Amino acid sequence: MDVRLHDSVDEFRAFAEPLYRRDPVAHTIELTLLLGGTFPDDSLLLTLWRDGEPLGAALQTPPYPLVCSGIPPSAVDAATAELVDRRPGLPGVRGMRTTALTFAEAWQAMTGQTATVNTEERLYRLGTLRTPVGVRGSGRLATDEDRDLIVDWVGQFFGEAFSGVSNDGAEFVDAAERKGDRFTLWTVDDVLVSMAMLRAPAADASRIGPVFTPPDCRGHG
Repeated sequence: MDVRLHDSVDEFRAFAEPLYRRDPVAHTIELTLLLGGTFPDDSLLLTLWRDGEPLGAALQTPPYPLVCSGIPPSAVDAATAELVDRRPGLPGVRGMRTTALTFAEAWQAMTGQTATVNTEERLYRLGTLRTPVGVRGSGRLATDEDRDLIVDWVGQFFGEAFSGVSNDGAEFVDAAERKGDRFTLWTVDDVLVSMAMLRAPAADASRIGPVFTPPDCRGHG
């Protein structure tokens, strides 16, 4: 098994995107990141090869965990060994449950560190959209005048949903605008009470999030 680290996002995308597109739902996070086009300088871009053919991929943009769903089971040990050497301070791993747990077990075996599950997530498929009934208010697309509030809410969302991970709300909102993501807002009596972000499609799949309602506005349906 050959492990390659990439300095060029374009080079990584050329090998990794076709692998991720084989299952655009399972790899929606990776494809969304690639859609953004740019990565921080300290990002980790890794591909795995066998007999000259790309077999898997993984990426990390600090301070977030390694996104590992693209690592096939046969390559977990090789990927882990490389990352133990290159990123000994890796904060965590995120991905499909089986792959993430297998990686964590390999990391623990090689480093002696203890691995724990601290967040469990699930993707829900939106079938037929049912218009809310009996809920006060209405929705609308965000405008430039809403930016400061959205930046604040995005920061609060990350602080609540991913404890210990800081996020620059302004940077996130600017990046979302560049990618074609859209924020929608819910208003009651002309007061903004909730937001949701619709991601631009990546490989014909789109997801909703972040979704945030301030604590004092929750519980109203």
